Amino acid sequence: MKLVIKEYISTLKESGELDALIPDILLNMGIKPLSKAQRGVRQYGVDISAVGIDPEDGKKKLFLITVKEGDITRNDWKGGSLQDVRTSLDEIKDVAIPLLTDPSHQKLPKKIIVSTNGEMHQNVENNWKGYKKSNETSKIEYDFWGIDKLTLLIDEWNCYKKMDS
Repeated sequence: MKLVIKEYISTLKESGELDALIPDILLNMGIKPLSKAQRGVRQYGVDISAVGIDPEDGKKKLFLITVKEGDITRNDWKGGSLQDVRTSLDEIKDVAIPLLTDPSHQKLPKKIIVSTNGEMHQNVENNWKGYKKSNETSKIEYDFWGIDKLTLLIDEWNCYKKMDS
């Protein structure tokens, strides 16, 4: 079943497909989406925000997710585009968290997630690790949900029913 799920995820476009699947995964995990990706609206790196208990450590968190399509290459990491991963992460950290976070969520720990239906290329992994090391605090952590992680989440949280409908 995981192979079928992985193949399905790999065919999704970022807009209207992958960014629609992730809130469904979050709901199955018991995490409540607060906002979904919108076209034509500046989102300061946050395509999806959600609040809930992180199953990895049992703590209530604000999840801030930036969604990208396909593999994360060096050009996707920092290619000079407003859509590159590094720019999105910086906007989340510099604008979304301090200025746009609802006051009721301001004190919650934040989990910033880069999610894609591809993989992170090996020549970008050290950039990712360095970014995390420089920017993680006791209140902000980072995670990567590539195609393998999304496949596992869909399988673990029984999200198949929504994929079939």
